[in-house]
Amino acid sequence: MILFLIFIASFLFFVTLIALHEYRLYQIQVRLNRQLLKQPDVKFNLFSFIGKLYSKLEVMLKEAGIRIDTDDFILYFLYLSVIIIAVGSVFDRLTYSFIVIAFLIFAVKIAADIMKERRKFEMEKSFGNFASEISVLLKVNPNLGSAIEELSHSISDKLLREEINAVVNDINTGLPVESALKNFKDRNSFSKVISSWVDSIIFANMTGASLTAVSEEAAERINKKIIRMKNIKQKTARLKMVALSTLGLMIITFGIMGSSMPGFKEAFELPVGRIILFITVVVVIATTYYIFNSINKISTL
Repeated sequence: MILFLIFIASFLFFVTLIALHEYRLYQIQVRLNRQLLKQPDVKFNLFSFIGKLYSKLEVMLKEAGIRIDTDDFILYFLYLSVIIIAVGSVFDRLTYSFIVIAFLIFAVKIAADIMKERRKFEMEKSFGNFASEISVLLKVNPNLGSAIEELSHSISDKLLREEINAVVNDINTGLPVESALKNFKDRNSFSKVISSWVDSIIFANMTGASLTAVSEEAAERINKKIIRMKNIKQKTARLKMVALSTLGLMIITFGIMGSSMPGFKEAFELPVGRIILFITVVVVIATTYYIFNSINKISTL
């Protein structure tokens, strides 16, 4: 039985690698076709859903600030899944193995979303100070590129400092300030605060408007939004605590019933009981994730 499961896991592992390789070739072909006047249709059907999942996973890891290669992350997760299934087979608890794997998937997603929102909030808070300092500095030095470079050394947030240094490097290599800011916006497309500031600055340069006035107005608007976000996060934190408390109460109740009621425990030894347990756990985790995701969306409005 264990050898059969290892064979199936190995087969799925190699099929996944082949599918990812095909998807990368497909992406390269699409990029090459963009350079042609007449773009031929590129059809991609083989495991296209795996390619889409790969892209979403890559974006998720990047936005969460998790510094790990996507391929390595997939390999580690597949290895861990095979180990969990093998251990479950040894102890005749295969259903519980799939429950653990499902829990890990949701746990990784929830953790990544939490890290993303925390990273985004801290970065936007630091960017609010950066925008205010830029608006003040532009009154003395109207050169936007020089102002950005001068402030790049005094940024406290590590992630924002790296991004601003990337902007400075682009400008120093001869790239126009507008293009460098567009790259900055594209790299941080998850932040509406950064996107709105970049759009305002580029619009001011294109229309010949007062860069100082536009920058000052944008900074004021950004800081008002950040203050509003702080107040909302304080209120939504209570909702998250209620959701976690409810989930914890359900787990404790489930554990008490399983340890004190023999009939309850024996019911989950049956195949039907294990299926019901699996569905229940998945539904509870999915509902918790949905609640947290909805709260995070509210806090970023």
